[in-house]
Amino acid sequence: MDSLSLALTYLQRADSLCQTFNDINVYHSILNAYGNIYQMQGEYELAEKYFYQTLNNSANPIPDYFALSHLYIETNQLQKAKEMLQKIPMKESINRYAVYSDLYEIAKLEGKSEQAMNYLIKYVDLSDSLTIASSKSKV
Repeated sequence: MDSLSLALTYLQRADSLCQTFNDINVYHSILNAYGNIYQMQGEYELAEKYFYQTLNNSANPIPDYFALSHLYIETNQLQKAKEMLQKIPMKESINRYAVYSDLYEIAKLEGKSEQAMNYLIKYVDLSDSLTIASSKSKV
């Protein structure tokens, strides 16, 4: 918690510097970092507020949908988590990989073992595919 307080202090400094440069990408990252820090501190309402601010200012909302999904899973707001995941385009393998991981966690928390197992299988299959693709690209 001490490290988070220190990180928050530095983040506030970066935020004030960012305001002078008017850089939307840096501002987006700062808002997201606020959300992450507040989530780690258990300040879920503040975290949600910052994640939504980030989402509303984002050219690429996918990381923000994931951040909100993780927040909602952590706070057992599983329907809201599913709603965030439904907004993520599934064309990219990496998106499907992360969505299946979250859906697995949600189904497990809901006590839906068979559904959780199906998501876990999809997650592991994609993990294997991504690992193979990554190793082939390095060769």
